[in-house]
Parts: sequence; C-alpha cells; structure tokens
Amino acid sequence: MDILPFEGVYHRKPYIEKKEREAKTTNGGATMNLFNLFIGLAMISVIVNVVTSVLITVALDKRKIKINFIFLRLLILKYVKQYRDITLQETGRVGPLFYCWIISINLALISAVAAFIAK
Repeated sequence: MDILPFEGVYHRKPYIEKKEREAKTTNGGATMNLFNLFIGLAMISVIVNVVTSVLITVALDKRKIKINFIFLRLLILKYVKQYRDITLQETGRVGPLFYCWIISINLALISAVAAFIAK
C-alpha cells in the first residue's frame, strides 16, 4: 500500500483508491447486476404463476369441479390439465390461463438457472 505523509497523518494515494474502486465495480458489478436481473425476473414469474394458478382454480370452481385447497400445490398440475381439457371442449381452443401458467413457470425456472450461472 502506498502512503503519503500529510501533516503527520498518512493518507492513501487517491489514484490507487480510484483504481481499486473501478476494479471492484467492473468485475463484480456486471455479474451482480445480471444476477439481480434474473432473480427479479424469476420472482415476478413466480408471482404471475401463483396468480394464474388461483385464477385457474376459480375457473374450475365456477364449472363445479371440486378443488382441494389444502393440497393445491401438489394437485395444481392436475387442475391445469383439467382446465385445458375443459376449455378445449367448451370453445374448441385452450384457455388463455393455461398458456400464462406454462410460460410463467418455465420463465421462472429458466431465470433461476440463469441467475445461478451468472453468479
């Protein structure tokens, strides 16, 4: 460490501090920003997935299909499949909540994996 005497007190050279600060921000800053971006995207996708799951169960409940809310996390795949089959039967097309659920769960998974790779 280079130090300079200044009125009896030793101070670090300012240009060394600046170089150290730049090295810290350029090396760790870019990967940390990428990590934060992917984690944020994953969290938003999980929130969208939970909201879509609730909307799917509400849509099935309106169609008089019994929903087990205690084991919802375990049975959500079954309910998503039922929602897809029922909307396909009723309208000839798969309902929009099905695609929203599929995209959000896959985006959350891909974003989480990308975040840990970026870290």
